[in-house]
Amino acid sequence: MRSFINLVMVSALLLACQQIYDPLSTAPGGEYLKITTERNLYHISQRETIHVTAVNIATFSLYRWSPSFFARLQRENGSEWETIGPWYDIAAIVPRPHRIAPGNHISVLPLICSDTMFKNPGTYRIVLDIYSDAGLQHLLSMERRVSKDFCVIK
Repeated sequence: MRSFINLVMVSALLLACQQIYDPLSTAPGGEYLKITTERNLYHISQRETIHVTAVNIATFSLYRWSPSFFARLQRENGSEWETIGPWYDIAAIVPRPHRIAPGNHISVLPLICSDTMFKNPGTYRIVLDIYSDAGLQHLLSMERRVSKDFCVIK
């Protein structure tokens, strides 16, 4: 019985140490990236421009491929989100990891609110492919790399 108690105590200690040294557990509230648009409502008929900015609010660096299709537009469809696609072409350059230091921001190319991307009015969001490691092996979970919803009307 004593061996079992020792095993449980050692396991608990190892688990606690893993959480202490896990850089992803250091961000307050589990937030790493704040993705914003200028407004919550855009009009297709006015061909308004949607500016997207992402700020690293974590205490550690985040990473993305550059250049790449790291930003995608999604539309709410019932209880699901459907990917409409990326909205710009990448240059013919070999992608490389790009570091986003704590407090730094990245801008996404502006998106024109037109009939091309927004065929239907609705609720949309931006999804960014952001990683927690320089090797670009550990993609942040979806809830940590999406913008707040915004509406598009005719």
